[in-house]
Amino acid sequence: MRTGVAILLGIGMLSGYSVMSARAVPTADHGHGCDVPKAYGTFRAVSSESWLLFEDDDGTLRTVDYGCHLQRVIDRR
Repeated sequence: MRTGVAILLGIGMLSGYSVMSARAVPTADHGHGCDVPKAYGTFRAVSSESWLLFEDDDGTLRTVDYGCHLQRVIDRR
């Protein structure tokens, strides 16, 4: 069995594939949630980047990422 695994890893390395490692990264809030200011408005959707999209009463759109950071503000005048 070990020989088969070694052969598959060798073929993967020779064909240009790389083995990637993953690690868990703790969130900035340590798992206690995210405080989004009420001024950001009503939750509307999730963007393609998986950011939360909020719209305020003036039509301004804001996106918030997984780390609870404001990423984009789109002002609709």
